[in-house]
Amino acid sequence: MIDVTQTAQTKLADYMKQNSLTAPIRVYLSQGGCSGQSLALALDELKDTDQKTEFNGMTFLIDITLAERVGGVTVDFVEEGCRSGFMVSSEKPVATGGSSCGCGCSC
Repeated sequence: MIDVTQTAQTKLADYMKQNSLTAPIRVYLSQGGCSGQSLALALDELKDTDQKTEFNGMTFLIDITLAERVGGVTVDFVEEGCRSGFMVSSEKPVATGGSSCGCGCSC
């Protein structure tokens, strides 16, 4: 299941409108981060293996296999000092190879 905070919904809706974008937003597993992998967002098309959730007129996708692996996913927008951006977190860690991290971004 995907949950999108109100702040993230507002920021994403503004971005999509400003850039005339209508594609679904995918939560996917990206290579990188201190644990080797992290969850990220990208525009994509619906596939047969996706779970689909809608918030504020926007469609969010996640592959069923990934959803089972990471549990619930939360998409948020954070503003901390000079850093701001979308943060995607999950119930279960996505660290690979016995790695772990303490940054709170991909675990």
